[in-house]
Amino acid sequence: MFSAWMRRAEDFKDWITGFEVLTEYRGGGFEKSSGTYTVPEDGVYVFGLKAQSGSQLAWSRIDFYKNNALVTTAVYDGNDKDNYNNLGSTWTATLKKGDKLRLKVTRGTVYGYLRWWGVRIFAN
Repeated sequence: MFSAWMRRAEDFKDWITGFEVLTEYRGGGFEKSSGTYTVPEDGVYVFGLKAQSGSQLAWSRIDFYKNNALVTTAVYDGNDKDNYNNLGSTWTATLKKGDKLRLKVTRGTVYGYLRWWGVRIFAN
């Protein structure tokens, strides 16, 4: 289980790195500087994401990666007429111990106030 926060007052894109705060942390596996979560146990996990689109008037998209391969789009904002839109999503994934998970902004930008959390809900 983890809950990771970043609070940067700037837009960013590409791999989401540099988490500053880690709370509700049990089981290990989260590396704040790289933004990588290494799965500690096999199972079904639920993840959540809370973010804001960036200052650009553009679509925003954050993708979820497992072992450097795209798994799913975590959140997508198609509103290119406004900026700083609230983004939120939850999703599940069946994972194996040692899988490495990351988030990546693949379209537009995201503003630096972001929270990503995850918890195992079923053992495999």
